[in-house]
Amino acid sequence: MSNKIVNAEVAEWLRRSAAVGVVRPLMMADDRWTPVHGGSINHSFTRADADKQVDADEICVMCCCERLARKNERCGLGVPPSAYFPVEKVMKMKERKIVYFEKPGEKNTGDTISAAFARLKGGDIKYVVVASHTGETALKAAEKMKGAGVGICAVTAHAGADPETVRRWDRNLPKLEKLEVSVFRGTHSLSGVERAVRKRWGTAGPVLLMGDTLRIFGEGMKVCVEICIMAADAGLIPAGKKVMAIAGTSSGADTCVIIKSAGAKNFFDQAVQEIICKPYSEGIKHEAG
Repeated sequence: MSNKIVNAEVAEWLRRSAAVGVVRPLMMADDRWTPVHGGSINHSFTRADADKQVDADEICVMCCCERLARKNERCGLGVPPSAYFPVEKVMKMKERKIVYFEKPGEKNTGDTISAAFARLKGGDIKYVVVASHTGETALKAAEKMKGAGVGICAVTAHAGADPETVRRWDRNLPKLEKLEVSVFRGTHSLSGVERAVRKRWGTAGPVLLMGDTLRIFGEGMKVCVEICIMAADAGLIPAGKKVMAIAGTSSGADTCVIIKSAGAKNFFDQAVQEIICKPYSEGIKHEAG
């Protein structure tokens, strides 16, 4: 936890204190912030200490002294209140389980949906987006998540995809509608017209390059990002909210992430916030698009 306070009052206090050897930088080891200074206070402050001090909302960033600094008070070294830092920002973190599959592919579908369902029990996710060419993966997810209080959106391949895939989707569509799954079929956001450019001139534009860059985390990761853009642009999920995305490698599901959603024009507002599960990446082995 480095001292980067840009504040005139604090800067003056630091100048005066350093001159007399009262304060020096903090040392950090594991989850402990240990003050190193010439004063009488010598205390290591841990996250566990912060949890015990439920009535204190700020801590001194200069010395992390034993007595948590409250608003309008000074710490043991007399640090100005403007140098205090919210405990929430300094001490809080979350630990979550991530499942890694040895190999990518459809065989991971059941475990992926189970891991996704377990994460939904947190209650903070209200929308789930599922990549499903034939509708079968979306059906499995919808049946598992029935009654979970989430809206499910199935994103399928564009109408110009493999005819048999389209026919299988059409057969499953009534079942999805019966489960109140919203559906989207349209241009893939991370390929689209650039596929035609690649085919005609043998070159790739920035959109295909973005897709391939995401593929270094796995095919499913690229698709998760892509389907959230498509669903947001179609108005099937809200932009700027945490949504769950489920996708796979070629077929089925092997990847699940939590994403802060955004539409295509605001692509860089999108953020992958959590990884629920994914296969170990094997590099880019699939055609761009």
